[in-house]
Amino acid sequence: MSLRSYHGWMLKNRGYEDDTFSAKSAFAGLLQRAAMAPEGPRRLAPELLAAISNDDDAVVISHLSRGVPVHYKNNMGVTLLHRACRLGSARVVRALLDRGADPRLCDDDGKTVLHDACWSSKPNFAAVRLVIDRCEALSRSRDKFGATPLDYVPPPAVAEWMAFLHAQLDVPGGITLHFAPPAPHPDGDAVQPKAAGSRPGAALFGAARTSSAPARSWLQ
Repeated sequence: MSLRSYHGWMLKNRGYEDDTFSAKSAFAGLLQRAAMAPEGPRRLAPELLAAISNDDDAVVISHLSRGVPVHYKNNMGVTLLHRACRLGSARVVRALLDRGADPRLCDDDGKTVLHDACWSSKPNFAAVRLVIDRCEALSRSRDKFGATPLDYVPPPAVAEWMAFLHAQLDVPGGITLHFAPPAPHPDGDAVQPKAAGSRPGAALFGAARTSSAPARSWLQ
């Protein structure tokens, strides 16, 4: 059984659905606006790439202050936030989010930053929590291949992810957010990110509930 299937089984046993949606369709308006934004440098400075890899947020912030767009993306649509999430650089993830990086931007294959956070060979769950805090619905997003973030977890990291998911179950005192499939938003995007400092939703990787059972907490 895959990690995604196993987690779906856990959700349904607790009264949740695990419905998914296409990231490129849900965030179409945002992607169109991003495509019209001024372009940044053709190539990122090696110092900036090294800083993202080394989780050196001070150097990243310095480059942003010198004109590198926070939403910079390469010719594959990969943003700085995608890179930081793939590398598990939680301090850089926080710095980018705090400076306006939108976690809903997906790459040309429809992968969100959460796909990349899950793809990391060395999971950094602090980075995962930061992304979920801003936009919990990303956990249910699909790329153009129909894969969700959990489908990208490398086999060697599955045990760590299982432990992480189990640690979120039935946490007392949490706030559970219930999700329905994304509905159109006035600005053309189906899902809106939360402001910095918002409390993360407890229904990590959960969707609309299927029963009237008491609410369960998934993420503090």
